[in-house]
Amino acid sequence: MGIGLIEDSRTEFKKEFTNKVIKAVVSMSNTSGGTIYIGIDDDGNVVGVDDQDDVCNRVVSSISDNVRPPITGGFSVQTVVMKGKTSSG
Repeated sequence: MGIGLIEDSRTEFKKEFTNKVIKAVVSMSNTSGGTIYIGIDDDGNVVGVDDQDDVCNRVVSSISDNVRPPITGGFSVQTVVMKGKTSSG
């Protein structure tokens, strides 16, 4: 069962952290922004993440280390609990 959200130009689901997350960050930073949920599959099912602190740190580090020019509008990484599972978005 999904979470009631759908993917669109401002909402992206990623089952796990991969380089595709960084590509989505860059894409959203070049438009009107948005939210990327890590730990949610393409069908909107919450699968969670094993270690939310590790995922959050990897996202921030990957953006800082790999995105040039740096994202000037800023971004935030937050941990949320949905359906009893932890997701980073």
